[in-house]
Amino acid sequence: MSDYPILDESTRTDDGHWIHKPCGELLDGKVVHHPVWVRGMGACAGDGNVMQVVVPFCKTCGPEPSSHGAPVYAD
Repeated sequence: MSDYPILDESTRTDDGHWIHKPCGELLDGKVVHHPVWVRGMGACAGDGNVMQVVVPFCKTCGPEPSSHGAPVYAD
């Protein structure tokens, strides 16, 4: 099982692309920005760092992910 359920519904091609099996379209990727919060510094506290992750999605079947992701915590 993948971190991204859409990959479980897709097939990887020889050249590294992903095809969404239900519709036959190539998957696209969206850069999602996650603010990094530091535990122990107080609520919503951090040093301004942002983690960027490319999230796969199907333009045909949607939805497109938001570019604003949930916070991640660093210790």
